[in-house]
Amino acid sequence: MDYIGRLVEKFESGNNRCRSFSQCGPDYGLSCGTNQRILRFGVSIKFLKKYFSDEECVQKLYWNNLQDRPLNYWPGEAYCSSPEMVQAAWLHCVNKVGDKQFERYEYEDILENYYIPCCKLLKDVLDVNNISRAYQESVFAGSILYGPDSYAKMIKDIIKENKINIAMQQDKLFDLIYDKRFYDYPWNRHNRIENMTASIDESVREVLRPYLTVSPLKKENESMKKLCLVIDPGHYPGYNPGIDPTVCEGDVMYSLVEAEKKYCDTNYSDQVDCILTRGMNEDPSLEQGRGHKAVEMKQSGNYETVMFMSDHTNAPGGNPPDPNVTGICIFTSQFRKNTYDFLQKLADVAASVMNSHFLYMDAQPLSATDPADWWGVVRGAMNHAKTQQEADQNGADYAFIIEHGFHTNPVECAFFKSQKNIQRMAEAKIDFIMEYLGIKKAATMTAFWLCDGTLEITYAGADGVN
Repeated sequence: MDYIGRLVEKFESGNNRCRSFSQCGPDYGLSCGTNQRILRFGVSIKFLKKYFSDEECVQKLYWNNLQDRPLNYWPGEAYCSSPEMVQAAWLHCVNKVGDKQFERYEYEDILENYYIPCCKLLKDVLDVNNISRAYQESVFAGSILYGPDSYAKMIKDIIKENKINIAMQQDKLFDLIYDKRFYDYPWNRHNRIENMTASIDESVREVLRPYLTVSPLKKENESMKKLCLVIDPGHYPGYNPGIDPTVCEGDVMYSLVEAEKKYCDTNYSDQVDCILTRGMNEDPSLEQGRGHKAVEMKQSGNYETVMFMSDHTNAPGGNPPDPNVTGICIFTSQFRKNTYDFLQKLADVAASVMNSHFLYMDAQPLSATDPADWWGVVRGAMNHAKTQQEADQNGADYAFIIEHGFHTNPVECAFFKSQKNIQRMAEAKIDFIMEYLGIKKAATMTAFWLCDGTLEITYAGADGVN
C-alpha cells in the first residue's frame, strides 16, 4: 500500500506508529502518534476531541489557550491536561477503534489540516503535486513540523531570495529547503550525507533524494472520493419521548446514526467519508451548526457527491396526538427535484424494515418573502439558497430529513427499543444509498490517495510552531 507520507513517517514514529510517544523539542513534554502531534498548542488534545468527542476520558481533557511558552516539559494544570492524561486517553481511543482505523483518522487529519492547505498556499509558485514524489513527501512532513502557513512561507522566501527557476533548479531548491530545516532543527534527518557519520537511512533528505525523479503519487480519477455522507442525528438527548417514555427521539436517532456511520466506515470508507453533525451530548444550531456542514464538504472539492441526511422519528399534530398515524415521511429541498425518486425509494426501504409504509414527501419555501427551504437543516445544507442557480452553485447534492415512523404509535415506537432493529435499519439504508450511487463494498482497505480539493485552514504545526 502506497500513500503520500509513507516515506517520511518512519522519521516521526519509527515502527510504533499510532502507539508512539516521545518528548521532542518544545512539545510540553509529549508528542503522540504516527505524526507526533504535540501537547503544545493543544494539537494532540484537539485531534482527540475531533474524532473521539464522545469518549469520557477525552471529554475530560482541556486546553486553556494561555500565552504560549516554548517548553519541553508540561507547564502545569493551568495550561492544559497533563501528558499522562493525554497519553492515557490517546491509547484508550487507539484500543477502541484499532490501530488501522485510528491511523486512518491521523492521516485524514494531516491531509485536511496540514498537507492540502500548504499545497494551496504554494500553488502560485510551486505545484507540489505535479513536480515529484520527493516534493510531496517533503511538504507532507514540513507542513506538520512547521505548520502549513509557516512552511509555505519558508519555501516561498527561499525561491524569491535565491531566484529559483522551478523548471530548471528543482534539485537546488530541494537542498536549500533542507538546509533551512537543518538550521532550524539541527537533526541528522535534515543533514547532507557528506556531513554525516551515520547511515544514509537516517537522513530524510537523502532517503527522498532519489524520488526527485519519480512522478508524483496520484491516480487519475482517484483524487476525489465518490461521496461525503453527512448524517445529522435529530435533536438532542432526552428530546421527544414517545408513547413509551423510555424511547426518546433524540436518543434512538443518535444510536441509529452511530450504527450508520460505523457500518459505512467499515464497508465503504475507501470511496466514502461519513461525518456526523454532532456528538452525543451536543445540540448545534439547525442551519449553521448542522446543515451547513454539507456546504463545507461541497466547497472543499474533495467529493463527487455530497449527501445530507437528517434522521428523525415523527409525531402528528393534535393534543393528544393520534396514536394510529404511521409511516415514513421525507422533508426535502424544493431545489432538488431530481432526487425525489431516490428519496421515495429510500423511504420504501426504511418502511420495509419497519413493516410500515411510505406516507408522504414535502418541500416548501420558508415564507412568501423568503423562498429558501422551510426546514432549518435542509436550508443550511442548501446554503440558504433562494434560487435554483444558488442551490446548484453551493448546495448539497441531496438534502433531506427522513422520519422513521411515528414515536406516538405503539408499534413504531417499540421498533426502536431494539438495538437489533436499529442495526437492521442502518445497514438497509446505507446499502441502498451506496447501491443507488454505484458504490460497492470494499473487500479490503485501499491506499490513501491524495484529495485534490483544498481547505483554507490555519493550524499550529503538529510538532513545531506556526
